[in-house]
Amino acid sequence: MAQTIVIPAAGRCLLFLFSHICGEGLTMKMNRNRGGKQSRGQNREQSRSQNRDKRQKGTAQAMPNFSGQHLLHHRKTIEALIRLPRLGPGDTVLDIGAGKGALTLPLAAVAGKVIAIEQDAGFVRILREKTADYPHITVYQGDFRTMKLPGQPFCAVANLPFAITTEALDKLLGWGNGNLLRGAFIVEKGAAVRFTAPGCADPRIIAWRMNYLMEKRGRVERTCFSPPPGVDGSILYVERRKQPLLPQGQYRRFCTFAGFLLKAAGHPIHEPLRVIFTAAQMKLALKEAEAERDQSAASLSLRQWSVLFQAMLRYAPSYRWPG
Repeated sequence: MAQTIVIPAAGRCLLFLFSHICGEGLTMKMNRNRGGKQSRGQNREQSRSQNRDKRQKGTAQAMPNFSGQHLLHHRKTIEALIRLPRLGPGDTVLDIGAGKGALTLPLAAVAGKVIAIEQDAGFVRILREKTADYPHITVYQGDFRTMKLPGQPFCAVANLPFAITTEALDKLLGWGNGNLLRGAFIVEKGAAVRFTAPGCADPRIIAWRMNYLMEKRGRVERTCFSPPPGVDGSILYVERRKQPLLPQGQYRRFCTFAGFLLKAAGHPIHEPLRVIFTAAQMKLALKEAEAERDQSAASLSLRQWSVLFQAMLRYAPSYRWPG
């Protein structure tokens, strides 16, 4: 038979109080757990949202819009650009980064054929609408850096995007097929100084100058653009030399040669040359270049660069060439 346990009144009160306290504690713990889980969930969602924002911001920064980033609207600058290359009815001219056509239509008034190159799809639509009645204007949508240059002599006029100025000029003046005759470009002011200043130590720019005359032709204030860039621009004029100093097809090899000599730009030139030439070959090469043994590579003239490079091609075995 089951026994009945009788709890005194005082004991019943204590048991009720203990049960009530434990119940509240359990409820509080459950609430804390739920609140903690909810808070952690909110924190995770906030963190994911912040990471998304960072990724989106980073993507926007990593994908600059080169096409027409700073559109030229200054009439006198446009006229000066078009006048410099001395264009005529027999000329083909590239308008690189044509934007909305600020240069395209004025170029069509003086040149026989205009190739307008633009990457931005919206600007391309505008260009095609504006030039629909001009059969001698071709609008090309794409990145100039990857397009094929004309197979016949041509000129170029451009408001070059500052972010790709060196790449664009390297294509025209260096890697190109040598068919560029004359060009007028708006470039960043500091770049224009670097491209034309004496005592250059950049192999690419030395190579450009060996085949092209390069002149800085005046400042273009930032207010001439919309939106205005953070710096002023300059007009850079280039014209192919009547007697180029660098043989066609030797651009890459020359840059390697010049880069090797310029590694120790302030040292006597005989130090790097003795790696390439024998003593007798170096003596002959220096004589032909009218250069001194103790002369530095940074002080070489364009003619001396040309003579020393061609001496390497003639006299030194290819296994001793730099690179």
